[in-house]
Amino acid sequence: ISEAEAMKRALVSRGIDESRLILEERSTSTEENLAFSAELIREKGLNDRVAVITDSYHQYRAKLMGGRAGLQTRAYNAKTPFFVFPTYFLRDLLGVAAAIVFG
Repeated sequence: ISEAEAMKRALVSRGIDESRLILEERSTSTEENLAFSAELIREKGLNDRVAVITDSYHQYRAKLMGGRAGLQTRAYNAKTPFFVFPTYFLRDLLGVAAAIVFG
């Protein structure tokens, strides 16, 4: 299933009304997810102030990507398993450096 479908199932199981959810199911990366979500937000005339829930190591880059997509983003922590943090933090640090250098 898509990441959007997995998140929808998790939210519905926690009591969120399914009719309140708009799924973006085309993306294969965080950058695409934010860009495609921005399109949906504009199409539906919704507020462009959004919360991005992501791992702590990924917040800065996700916030940058959201800004590039024309969104006003705030990032919030999702729980990150301690054993993946070092590897993913380094990977994301390289991603931030590439975003700064290459745009």
